[in-house]
Amino acid sequence: MTRALERRGPDATGVWTDERIGVALGHRRLAILDPAPRANQPMVYGNLVVTYNGELYNFRELRGQLETLGARFATTSDTEVVAAAVSHWGTGRAVSRFRGMFALAVWNRRDRSLSLARDPVGIKPLYYGWVNRHFVFGSELKAIARVPGFAGSINRHTLAPYLKYSYVPAPLSIFAGISKVRPAELITIGEDGQERSVAAGERRIRPGALGPATGCLQDHIGRLGSALTEAVRLQSVADVPVGCFLSGGTDSSLVTGVLQRLSSRPIKTFTIGFEERRFDEAAHARRIAAYLGTDHSEMIVTERAMLDTVAELPSVYDEPFADSSQIVTCMLAKAARRDVKVVLSGDGGDEVFGGYQRYARADWLWRWLRRPPRGLRAAAESALRAGLAQVGIGDQSPQLRAGPAGRLLGMLGAADYGTLYDRMISNCSAPDALLCRPATSGWEGDQVPMEGRTQLIARDFATYLPDDILTKVDRASMSVGLEVRVPLLDVGFLECAGQCPPSLVPRQPPKWIVRCLLRQYLPDDLTTRPKHGFSVPLGKWLRGPLREWAEDLLAEGPLRAGGVFEPAAVRRIWAAHLAGRAGLHHTLWDVLMLEAWRRTWC
Repeated sequence: MTRALERRGPDATGVWTDERIGVALGHRRLAILDPAPRANQPMVYGNLVVTYNGELYNFRELRGQLETLGARFATTSDTEVVAAAVSHWGTGRAVSRFRGMFALAVWNRRDRSLSLARDPVGIKPLYYGWVNRHFVFGSELKAIARVPGFAGSINRHTLAPYLKYSYVPAPLSIFAGISKVRPAELITIGEDGQERSVAAGERRIRPGALGPATGCLQDHIGRLGSALTEAVRLQSVADVPVGCFLSGGTDSSLVTGVLQRLSSRPIKTFTIGFEERRFDEAAHARRIAAYLGTDHSEMIVTERAMLDTVAELPSVYDEPFADSSQIVTCMLAKAARRDVKVVLSGDGGDEVFGGYQRYARADWLWRWLRRPPRGLRAAAESALRAGLAQVGIGDQSPQLRAGPAGRLLGMLGAADYGTLYDRMISNCSAPDALLCRPATSGWEGDQVPMEGRTQLIARDFATYLPDDILTKVDRASMSVGLEVRVPLLDVGFLECAGQCPPSLVPRQPPKWIVRCLLRQYLPDDLTTRPKHGFSVPLGKWLRGPLREWAEDLLAEGPLRAGGVFEPAAVRRIWAAHLAGRAGLHHTLWDVLMLEAWRRTWC
């Protein structure tokens, strides 16, 4: 199991066992703090044995508190602070004090219990389940797949949500019997083998969850700037070189500006660019790096490098995952790892401050759609479907199965605001139409009322952020032994952001507060660009350099033998895309990534 995770931790390996009880803990180490062997894991501390992935940014503060309680330390690592905190305060209370990113396992030798915990945002992954009467866990599924007796059967309940969202949402996993620990969740397995799940600690971070606070807007901006500076300062602590991802967007530019101001020398920054100007931000990132005075590196995507990276994706993402920007994220991580071992990124800014343009689109659409009665809208949807069928776009057509037309019709018949948004963000309006047999979903998301933008942001923060954005970055970076830290998701910064009254914050332009903070580091001519998503020319690639690779994966015989997809339906979508019909490439990428994964792992 540890050998399967060697890329995540190339610096050291360790195993602790108690054969009498039947317990074994393993660890692969990426040495960031106190790289000496004394800080290797699993680490024994009194009655506890700890194995943990991540970083505790406030470990020095907690160490001082624990020393006043009588704790003594043999290392300068954060792992020993984690162990001491759990020993003195208990797992739940200790985790509530942690400021960092972590997936944590603690074996208590005295009461024979195992605790698993994950950080409040879900930055670090953690899978668990029962295999051949053994309780197992690991940072990635590839470790669990090494357990003798692992069946590796696909959980068909995951297929519909995967085809809708391009990821398998927590707590599900692609394998039957294996689950994900959710963000801010604490699971304890007692001597009786029973699992108990509670919130991990006293705080569960959600944007805006703490309610309004007093003060004027400028006061809040000042406090937010101070909180971000503190977050970046804490997250830049390391015994190895630290750099920054710099895309040229608002969030990465802000984090880079703060880190460079805190540094006494030029920091390393990394950008990836494209030959196609519509997708390329490298020139803008270069201007920002020059203004800030960073030591900047730039990588341009070549066809050969892209093809090599695509071939590696099923190994890097050992669960089906189809956010196509994973390609360039892997390439960027590999390039950065040549120079540094830790980078800071601007991930999370859109989820925290509502930066996605789809929020405004959902508001606009719902204002118009809710005016006529739902029955009238349903009748209009039926009439449109009948009209489309008369011109050859029936229910079996690629446009309605996987394209924009199907999503638009689904939005027209939405019963409420939340349903409208769900159909807006779904890649495929009819997932079962692509599958060889229906696969009912075992996941319905957080069942909370969706009445406005705040609820949409909260939903994305709880699902899309950990299951897509953070999954993409974690697997890409850790596959090359690179640690990515995310200051905009620091719990102190999030708590400060949540105290800003929404009524004081202008909705336009998006992320107005972040732009105010950025003006402290960059002039207006470098900060007032329209939002540019981190995307790739996927549709063109599938018709060009990736066509042969895709054709092999979408061949009718292997698709039928795989038992997941209905070959005729998939082939129709593929033919429609090759014929130039727009909007089908995202669904095709979902199919391709699942099929490539299946051939690798099943």
